Amino acid sequence: MIKVRRGELRDWADIKRLMIDFANFNPVEDLRAPKYSETHTDAVLQHIMTYGVMLVAEEHNRVVGMLLATIQGDLWLPNIKRMTEVAWW
Repeated sequence: MIKVRRGELRDWADIKRLMIDFANFNPVEDLRAPKYSETHTDAVLQHIMTYGVMLVAEEHNRVVGMLLATIQGDLWLPNIKRMTEVAWW
């Protein structure tokens, strides 16, 4: 059975692995096989853990899915904030 829970620091390596899978599934070829900066990726994940939503799906104690979302302002209506997905897999 799959269990969904909040992501934790210990999940970052699995989330990064899934982010590569997510990118490689993109129909835009230039976005495939990304070479992510560890420093930047860690900063993004820390931001999402602090201000957004980081969920992971586990099956047999292995992370098999993730959902990352963060709060962003609206370009045209700056007083409006909305939750926007960053990545999912």
